[in-house]
Amino acid sequence: MSSFTLFSLVKTSRPRFWFYLLGPFLLGAGNLLPHLTKPTDWIFPIAWLLWWLFPANAFLYGVNDLFDEETDALNPKKESYETRLTDQSREKIRNAVWVSVMSGFALWFAHCFFLPAQALWVTLGFLGFLFLGHQYSALPLRLKAVPFFDSLSNVLYAFPVFVGWGLQKTASPFPWLLFFAGGLWCMAMHAFSAIPDIRADREAGVRTIATKLGRIKTIVFCTTLFSAASLLTYNWIGWLSLIGVGVYICLMLAAFIVKKNEAKLFQVYRLFPFVNLLTGFGLWYLRVTR
Repeated sequence: MSSFTLFSLVKTSRPRFWFYLLGPFLLGAGNLLPHLTKPTDWIFPIAWLLWWLFPANAFLYGVNDLFDEETDALNPKKESYETRLTDQSREKIRNAVWVSVMSGFALWFAHCFFLPAQALWVTLGFLGFLFLGHQYSALPLRLKAVPFFDSLSNVLYAFPVFVGWGLQKTASPFPWLLFFAGGLWCMAMHAFSAIPDIRADREAGVRTIATKLGRIKTIVFCTTLFSAASLLTYNWIGWLSLIGVGVYICLMLAAFIVKKNEAKLFQVYRLFPFVNLLTGFGLWYLRVTR
């Protein structure tokens, strides 16, 4: 594989978004390192970490690009911030998607075979992610073109937490309340990321929660979800949840102020991955130090 092809595939996988899948996996795994006492204990944690880092993203965004050609052709974001599918790249991306899926199935099968006690959580996380990741963009469901369900299906980003949780070998009950908080956060993340695409989606005839609500109502929708997610995490991290939601409210306020300027709105959107990275690192640090 040429370096150009490899670079193209990496860019297609949206490196700035890699931690959106890797972060929940690490949160689910928690403070796993002290329990990895034998060399064989490291095999599946490292294998899953690597899979969520690149192959999972190559699958998710590759499927998205393959099924979004009409919309992407009208979206200026694809000129430099992301990549636009071409006749030369289509087959390579399709192959990368298949390799990513097959490598994931091989890892899943091996994990369930050698560590059957962890099979339930690993299966829920892996297969749930694959299903939603594919049907978000692809037919027959194509959830991304069904307002509200497009945001709801974005909970797929939280599914790696189940795989990480299974690796812990813990008898503690799963923190479903925190998972629901993460789901609300994922919904808000999706809705906000759909705002810069409103014009292109409308021109292509694609219906999303942002095209249905418009910029102002979508920003309000995101603010509400971020606030609700903060409330659900209050008993876990206390006043830090208020600081977290304050950061996102400020980001939504900035988007509201420049809502009529598409270029400036896109600049606010570009800050979003950095805010998410800092927030995710903070949550992970709290997770492993408690």
